[in-house]
Amino acid sequence: MIYGIKSKSVVENKFEINKSKIDGNGALALKPIKKGELICRMRGEEISISELKKRHEIGRERLCDPLQVRESRFLDLFEPYVYINHSCESNAAIVKFNELIAIKDIGIGEEITYDYSLTEWSNDKSRLGHDDWSMECNCKSPLCRGKIREFRFLPKNIQEKYVKQRLVQDHIIRKYKKCYEE
Repeated sequence: MIYGIKSKSVVENKFEINKSKIDGNGALALKPIKKGELICRMRGEEISISELKKRHEIGRERLCDPLQVRESRFLDLFEPYVYINHSCESNAAIVKFNELIAIKDIGIGEEITYDYSLTEWSNDKSRLGHDDWSMECNCKSPLCRGKIREFRFLPKNIQEKYVKQRLVQDHIIRKYKKCYEE
C-alpha cells in the first residue's frame, strides 16, 4: 500500500529540503510552527520486514530510512520525508500512524527533527537478523546519546514520559502497555 506521493521540495508550505547542519540534507521550517501543530503526514510505501531486507540486500535501501509504523511493517519513506533527520533533542515527534507534530515551537529556518528511537520497537530480529537495531548519531545536541537504538533501550522514565504525553506512535503505545502495564 502506498501512502502519499513522491517528491515535493516544499511540503504544505511548512518546510523545504536544504543543507543540514546535522547530516546531508534536512527539513528546514519555512514559517513559524507552533507546538502541537501538525507539520505533515509522513508518506511512503508500506512494506514488510522481508521486503525491507530484500531492498537492503540489493542496495536499494538503507536500514535507517524506513519508518516503522506497525509491529512488523514499515513505510519506505518518499522524498522529502526521508530527509527529516534525527535529533536526541528533537522539536517534533511522530504520533498515531504517521503524523509529524511539533513538540515545541519551531522558528523559520530551524531544522525539523524527530527522535528515531521513538519510532522503532521491533523486539525481534526484524531488520537484518539483529535483535538490536541501532545507528550512530550525528545530531550534535548536548543531550546526544551517541547511538540511536530502539525505544525499548531508552531509560524507563523517558519511555514513560513520551507514552504519557502520547508523543509516540500507536504501535509503540500498544507495545509499551503490553510490556509494562499487563
